[in-house]
This record gives sequence, structure tokens and C-alpha cells, in this order.
Amino acid sequence: MQSFIVNIPDDKEDFFMELMKHLNFEVLDIDEQPIEENNDEDTSDPFLDWETERKTIKEIRKKK
Repeated sequence: MQSFIVNIPDDKEDFFMELMKHLNFEVLDIDEQPIEENNDEDTSDPFLDWETERKTIKEIRKKK
């Protein structure tokens, strides 16, 4: 099974959920974690830290 993490704007969430329903995709809701301010990193980058997200989803799966 493949997993994808997708950031969806609030105004497009209904459309996305309906699309996933029609495609028979399982959708897991992952709560957004507050961004900790770190002077060493640029937190304005809109892209995910893939390594951190990969570790997060592994932890979520272990709990199930």
C-alpha cells in the first residue's frame, strides 16, 4: 500500500474528499503540528519536511 501526505486548502477540502471517495481511497486525517520557531531553519517554506513526515506516519501506523 502506498501512502501520500497532501496539504489541501480549506476551501478545496470538500472537493478533495469527494474525489477520494469516488476513487475508493482511504483518507486519514493528520492533525497539523504547530511549527516551532527555529532561527536556524526557514519556516516560511511551504513544502513539507519529507523525512519528518515519513517518521510521523510510521509512528501513527505503529499505534494502530
